[in-house]
Amino acid sequence: MGVFWKRANRTAAFAALIAGHLAAAVIFVLDLTGVLVVQTGPLVAEQLAAVAAGAPVLHFLYLPPILLVVSILVIVGVSLSGEKPDPEMVRELTWSPAFFREETKELAALPWYKNYRYQTVGMLVLIALFVGMFW
Repeated sequence: MGVFWKRANRTAAFAALIAGHLAAAVIFVLDLTGVLVVQTGPLVAEQLAAVAAGAPVLHFLYLPPILLVVSILVIVGVSLSGEKPDPEMVRELTWSPAFFREETKELAALPWYKNYRYQTVGMLVLIALFVGMFW
């Protein structure tokens, strides 16, 4: 959020960090107490008993998007209720098409092997190869 939204401020970022961790801790405690079942594989007898008692089942892959939404809501809420960040500082820290064009000109002077964009594409190709090999 802070990289793409100019209104986000440092207080909101810290609040989102704390809120995201607290939300994850709450889900963890709910799972430990049997109020919620976080499914990481086939349900074991204890989890099946909790589900039979009415506990909802949440697949573990749903946790990151839930925590992301919690964090985004906290960033937006705290940013809008707080003071606006300094525009000079924000311009250097926020992505924009103008920033991309300026950086493209700077990177054009570098050899391809020192350009992080080429390195990123190379890493993605290597990751795809390794994942494909072990699929």
